[in-house]
Amino acid sequence: MTDTQRSNTSTANNARKSGAKRATQAKPVDAARKAFEDGTEAVRQQATAAYEASAAAIDNAPLTALAGAIALGAVTAALIPNSGRELQALGPLGDRVRGALDGAYDAAKTAGAEHLTARGLTAAATSSGVGALLGSIVKAVLAANGAAKDALKPEEPATKENASAA
Repeated sequence: MTDTQRSNTSTANNARKSGAKRATQAKPVDAARKAFEDGTEAVRQQATAAYEASAAAIDNAPLTALAGAIALGAVTAALIPNSGRELQALGPLGDRVRGALDGAYDAAKTAGAEHLTARGLTAAATSSGVGALLGSIVKAVLAANGAAKDALKPEEPATKENASAA
């Protein structure tokens, strides 16, 4: 064999070896691709099953699902820190809402206590007549509810008649 023939044979052998290396290298890529596709399909099936189970749960108990969603939203909101811009924009509104709720709570508490005292409901009186006590408590709760509603109503602007009467 001549040097040229040996060189050509060596080049052909090298080409075959590098092709063989590429074929073996392609197999791990194919295996990874297959594993990825299998994993994607498994996740898709689990997500579909979870969606169907949650849809059935919501259909069976919608109020429970609503309560859970509200609780989850509250927990999520509590975990997310407030930004400076948010505090700057919503701070006065939060103060107004808190003030209104505090006023409503105080009004309800005062009205309920006054109603119980007016009905003579003290610790000594509770031992006589549980039925009367429950009825009075219901009335006190209703009075407290009315007072809280009145405290949350927006103030009516003064009309011309009210201004001239004063």
